[in-house]
Amino acid sequence: MELPVEVIDQILDDIIENEPAAPRLSRCAIFGAKWKFAVEARTFQEIKITNRYQDIQQFHAAFNTDKSRQTIVKVINFDIILPTYPKYRRHQAETVHEIRLNRTAFTSAIHRLFTTLGSWNHELPAQGNDLRLCLNVYSPSDYVRCFGMQITQGWVYPRLDGKFLHLALCEFLRNPGARLLEAKSVTELEWDGRPLHPTAVGSILKALPQLKDAFMYLTQPANRLKVEKLQHRQALASSLVSLSLAHLTHLTLDYPQDYVSNHDFVPGSLCDPNGQDRLSLAIHTICQQSPIRQLVLGRDFNVSRELFFGRNDRLEVGELWPSMEVVTIMASVIAPDGGYFLTGTKPRGRPRYRTHGRPGRVRRLQNGQEPYNPWRNEIDHEKVKPMMRAVTTAIFRMPRLEKADFSIGSFTVRLRYRNPGRKDGKANDEETLI
Repeated sequence: MELPVEVIDQILDDIIENEPAAPRLSRCAIFGAKWKFAVEARTFQEIKITNRYQDIQQFHAAFNTDKSRQTIVKVINFDIILPTYPKYRRHQAETVHEIRLNRTAFTSAIHRLFTTLGSWNHELPAQGNDLRLCLNVYSPSDYVRCFGMQITQGWVYPRLDGKFLHLALCEFLRNPGARLLEAKSVTELEWDGRPLHPTAVGSILKALPQLKDAFMYLTQPANRLKVEKLQHRQALASSLVSLSLAHLTHLTLDYPQDYVSNHDFVPGSLCDPNGQDRLSLAIHTICQQSPIRQLVLGRDFNVSRELFFGRNDRLEVGELWPSMEVVTIMASVIAPDGGYFLTGTKPRGRPRYRTHGRPGRVRRLQNGQEPYNPWRNEIDHEKVKPMMRAVTTAIFRMPRLEKADFSIGSFTVRLRYRNPGRKDGKANDEETLI
């Protein structure tokens, strides 16, 4: 006599409540097909693998020999482990050899993963089976163990010194036209760890044609690397514009720059020779052409009016961002043209700061983090008012907008909007604190 599925589910749930559950849970799979499916539905919902050859082979064998398991997986956590480096090199910049090794390890891992995912059932997203891919790129030497936890140390980003991981498929496969296989089963993407170059980001996104939710946490080059920052931002804009995001509904983009404590620091322009902010234009194009419902630009994002205006001198006639429902923008006090949204009375003299020849203190001085000199403590109305006018005009051109939050510099300037007709029934709440 076979037990009903409901009884099997209850038995397995009772087993899971008691630790350790995994060994006993796996034994239940031998009782029959119903038991096997119920066990796998609880075991394979979220899996974690690394880029080690054995892990990739086991992953491929487990899910390509029995394709029914592919419908069970909801989350894939893929750890890309880069080569280690000795302790005495923690505070030294990466060598050319180390950069090449990291690039090869990263490219190999991404290629093998997408080769496996590219053979999965392409109809999975149509069946409502969303699959989330979480990439974590790191070297074991980036962490130290403290109180039983792995903690990232402050030497990681100075050690990179503005270098980012590239996806060198053409070099790795020795094929000038090499591309990643499309993973049509993946609908959500998130990554963490070592910073990726925008071209690598674009290559990965191009291989995800069914992408619905994108959570992108990027890192800009240091403030002192002004040319590299401009090139990095333009490369990201080019990568985003080249994508066909026909299914994208949620975009979160964190692209913060280093904090600036010395307001005498000149950040440098992030605009192209025509004076246009190409990254804001790229995001504007995505929001205008994709069915995106939620946009989050967080953590001191450099925002210009092109985000709302596009390439025109005035707002476009007609609807703006037709599918947008929620907008959250946390803008930096530094505009893409290199100016500040803040002003103030500059003090006489210059604050003293001695580097003592230490590389770390020299970098902080060059990045505008030292000396502590925050004399810009008032709003520059000549720069803020045109931006706020663009934001408010854009809000009322979005037909489906329910909620908007726009702030500059940790709520120094803030605009909040709530649509009176939204589902929770709350009244319209619009306020501008300037």
